Amino acid sequence: MKSKILNFKLLILIFFICFSCKDQNTQLKEVNFWKYSDGFHIGDVIDFNNNFTIKNDTIFQDNVPTAKFLKIQNRLGIADNKLTIQDLKTNKIGNYSGK
Repeated sequence: MKSKILNFKLLILIFFICFSCKDQNTQLKEVNFWKYSDGFHIGDVIDFNNNFTIKNDTIFQDNVPTAKFLKIQNRLGIADNKLTIQDLKTNKIGNYSGK
């Protein structure tokens, strides 16, 4: 019985390690779209497969530098991802939820 519990805990640990090892560009593009949550606003939806692109840490909207990518949080309890960006001009912070 103890070995089954230990194996289960090990499996969960491996899952979290693998899940957290994805690079951030991959995580950005795996999400279908990012929906506006609060703060700095560059649109109701950010879609990196459509009119938004990212190069290094800069987000471009229709080839115009618009925002700086800060981080992605994987929120397992809420079952979504949170994208945090920063306005290039005013340094205001904005958040988007992955859908």
